[in-house]
Amino acid sequence: MNELGLQSQGNQDEEQIDLWELLNMVRKRALMIVVLTALVAAYSVYYALSLTNIFQATALIQPTSGAQGGLSSLASEFGGLASMAGISMPSSSGASEIVVLLNSNILKEKIINDYSLMPILFSGQWDEERGEWNVGDVSEDDGVKKMSGPTMWAGIRKLGWMFSVRHDRQADTIRVSVQYHDPEKAAEILTYTLNTLTNHLADSAKRVADINKKYLEKQISRTSDPIIRQKIYGLISQQVETAMMTEVKENFAFKVLDPPRIPDERISPQRSRIVLTFTFVAFICGILLALALGSLEKWKKERDGIL
Repeated sequence: MNELGLQSQGNQDEEQIDLWELLNMVRKRALMIVVLTALVAAYSVYYALSLTNIFQATALIQPTSGAQGGLSSLASEFGGLASMAGISMPSSSGASEIVVLLNSNILKEKIINDYSLMPILFSGQWDEERGEWNVGDVSEDDGVKKMSGPTMWAGIRKLGWMFSVRHDRQADTIRVSVQYHDPEKAAEILTYTLNTLTNHLADSAKRVADINKKYLEKQISRTSDPIIRQKIYGLISQQVETAMMTEVKENFAFKVLDPPRIPDERISPQRSRIVLTFTFVAFICGILLALALGSLEKWKKERDGIL
């Protein structure tokens, strides 16, 4: 028992000596740790201040239950006949369809083309005074060399990075966000997005309704059954009403619960967090470097003593 007690006490003394040795290594190089931490902290302040402010504009929308004019009763009555005739019945655009469309490349391309967003998305590469690109492939038009600028795919990717779409299934709402360094432009791009989404859904529904109407009108002359003819007239009436609803467009497929507003506060960068993180990491790295240098110095002394 006495031998075990003496051995345990010896181990504790050895651990205590090692701890004091480590503390001495850090204490001897305290100035190095302070200088390293101060330099990194100063650089982190410069880096954080050089970052561009990013603002986020948001809008909350909800799919309308009767997006096609409340024709669910007609759809149930004539759905069988429409299916037999091979035409598409109008249906409401659900939240999942709207979310998929918002994330699609085709909608992003329409937004960029309809509102000429390429100079806005790549403002650093656009010369506002000359109205020309500063980068890109060189092309000749009437003997004048011009820069082609970024491609449409680059614009789609850039717009995709700015976008954020979240679907709340419980409330059946969709929150759409756009991040940009200019708060006014962020709200404008979000407004463009909602307008393009409405136009795309309305145009698609109108196109389908017109195709169905033309097809049904041809079927009337091919049947003499009064019951079938009455049902076909009902289907034609449905297509006409759908086409009329697409002209209104407001609240056609969704309603805007919270419209886009110009944000007054940035969402990033979080400069204080950046500075604190850099400073803490530099302090820890300084301590580890001091321990490494102390261990190296100790190893050299032991080696010289052995030699």
